[in-house]
Amino acid sequence: MNSQKGRWFGPTAQSLRAIYGQKSPLSLFCEKATEVRKTTGVRGPAFDPFEYAEKLDIRVEEREGMLIDGFLKCNDGRFVVYLKKEVFDLRKNFTLAHEIAHTFFYGLLASPNSFRGNVSSDPEEERLCDAAAAELLMPFSVFKEDLLSEGEITPRTLFWLVTRYRVSIQSVTIRVAEVEPQIAIAFWKRDGSAVKLQSISPPWLKHWMLCQTKRSSIELALATPGKVFTKADSFYGAKASGRIRTKVSSYGFRPNKAISVIEIDEQLR
Repeated sequence: MNSQKGRWFGPTAQSLRAIYGQKSPLSLFCEKATEVRKTTGVRGPAFDPFEYAEKLDIRVEEREGMLIDGFLKCNDGRFVVYLKKEVFDLRKNFTLAHEIAHTFFYGLLASPNSFRGNVSSDPEEERLCDAAAAELLMPFSVFKEDLLSEGEITPRTLFWLVTRYRVSIQSVTIRVAEVEPQIAIAFWKRDGSAVKLQSISPPWLKHWMLCQTKRSSIELALATPGKVFTKADSFYGAKASGRIRTKVSSYGFRPNKAISVIEIDEQLR
């Protein structure tokens, strides 16, 4: 499987290719999300997934004690999305949008009546539905305009987008890396005297390691939560050898945790 490089080989991709030819499944899902947004007339931000469901005649039920965040079923010809009641609202919004995306080509896909949302059946379909959910909740052009509206992008920009679009900070960071390729978003954690990278978008930068100087924006943010620090920080792992230095804006938002906006030089891509 090599869908990360734009090639899709799973059952969902094969079903779509049989009907739509060689057009990218990713493009098909995102275009369908755009079509749904326009035909339903859902306006935002925030783009309410419960309003999408209502206008698409998809019933939504919340249940306690579910083992997963959500899943889709088709009962007597009508779609029903079951959501885990205990999940916090911002995460629940993305889950519902994801399950709505499972309905887009439902009748065209292999085994359409099988349990949807099971990654063991087709992991690619899960990624396609994530992409479509992002387009439903954070439409590319609208989101990018907001992202760039103040010029400089800092962690405060990211948390403003969380409030504006009613999605989790994780969803925002992934979307930001998609719409603005010149930056990366990273989460850091202090573990004793070490500062460790927890996650980064885009994920191909996962081998980056901070050069700890006690003066980097990341270390200062970890030491002083609630304040944004912008500096030129150094990293190992960006190249086969040596280190790189680039502009980073960091913010400590939880005890021993920080988030950074990192400029990506063209030579690193």
